[in-house]
Amino acid sequence: MTHLMIDLETVGLSSNAGIIQIGAVSFDQNEITGIYHSLVSAESCERRGLTVDKDTLSWWNRQDPELRKYVFSGTKDIAEVLEEFLSGFPDARQYQVWSNGADFDLPIIKNALEVCGFRYPFDFRKHRCFRTLKALVPPVVYLEVPPNTKPHDALQDAMHQTHVTQACLRYLECLHI
Repeated sequence: MTHLMIDLETVGLSSNAGIIQIGAVSFDQNEITGIYHSLVSAESCERRGLTVDKDTLSWWNRQDPELRKYVFSGTKDIAEVLEEFLSGFPDARQYQVWSNGADFDLPIIKNALEVCGFRYPFDFRKHRCFRTLKALVPPVVYLEVPPNTKPHDALQDAMHQTHVTQACLRYLECLHI
C-alpha cells in the first residue's frame, strides 16, 4: 500500500486559508519513498484570494522566533509550489492520503489547488486521519518513535506523523486487521 502524509502550515484555519509551508512524505509500512517540502509566499496566497486570519497571525507571533522567521521566509508563488507538489506525486489516485485531522490539511490544499486552476488529484475515498489512527492503537506501539523536536514545521510534522503511522500500521498488521 502506498501512503502520503501531508502537513501544512497556514495563515488561517478555514478551508480557504493561505498556505505558507507544505510538507509531504510518501511511504509504505516500512520505509519512506519520497519527500516534498516547500515554503510559500503568504502574499501570493492573498493575491489569489486565499485568506489570512489575524488570530492565526497572532498565534504565529507567539511561536519561537526562529521557527516563525523560517516558516514565513517563502518567496515562491502558491501556484508554482502546488504544481511542483503535484508533479512529485504523479500517481496521486493510488495513495492513501493522511493528514493530522481529516478536516484541516486536505480541505485547505484541495481549495488552494482549485483556486490555482488545478484539479484535486487524490481519491476522497482514500483520505485517512492520522489522529484517529493514533487513538486506535495503544500508545506503547509508537513510543519507540522519537518525539518531534520541531513542531509547526510542516516537513518535520509530516515526517514524525509518518513514523508514528508506520508503527501503527505494523501493529495492526500483526493483529491481522
